[in-house]
Amino acid sequence: MKRMPFPLILLVGLVITYILAIYSVSSAGEVIDLIDTPTPQITEQGGYNVNFRFYSMENDEGSNISGLLAGLFFGVLEHMNLGVYLDTENMIGNDDIKLRRPRLFVKFYLFSGTEYFPSIGVGYDDQGYGEYKDGKYEQRERGFFIVLCKENFLPNLEVCSGINGYDFDKFRVRGFVSLFSKMYENIIPMLEFDNLGGGREVRINIGLRYFITPSLNVEIDGRDIAHTHGFDRIFRIGYMSAF
Repeated sequence: MKRMPFPLILLVGLVITYILAIYSVSSAGEVIDLIDTPTPQITEQGGYNVNFRFYSMENDEGSNISGLLAGLFFGVLEHMNLGVYLDTENMIGNDDIKLRRPRLFVKFYLFSGTEYFPSIGVGYDDQGYGEYKDGKYEQRERGFFIVLCKENFLPNLEVCSGINGYDFDKFRVRGFVSLFSKMYENIIPMLEFDNLGGGREVRINIGLRYFITPSLNVEIDGRDIAHTHGFDRIFRIGYMSAF
């Protein structure tokens, strides 16, 4: 399938993020994750984070597939989060519901960062995306990852970058770059360049997260927006609290 030239997508994405960052009025808060990519931040010890991801995508046969991906994450230690994903296809509609096996997530917050050095996180994410065939997702899991994040270029503009590796049979290494900025205390625009090194499979995602309260947020995302035959549409609800 044809895709828009990557340099053009990169330029447009950077311009959009730059314009949004101009209007930022406070530094970014504790953003634990973005659309698909992680940040170094974690849920505090004794806290939990639950989110529901309603998605719609097109499979190889041209049919539309909808589903619900639920994630539950706990701050089990001061510098460690442990979580689980549960993906359910055809949750809405009249087709048979397909329940996937649970997937594991773990992340360690290694370094909180300084004025000159980025914060650092490492972890493992077993959840993939896209069409599911023969026990594997079309867009493979992130696997092992390391991510660094720091305010760069403009005030309140956070830039995260990292590498990840997956597939124990044939280990593959990919990269990702993410940008986000907190606006007006409760709005976070997000831009991601994911699966870097994957050739034509590089994905560009864009989204907007709105915090209704400090604990409750809603989000709309577009995944793989360079796809000329349409992109995946996502709506997310997230809730954070503590025991």
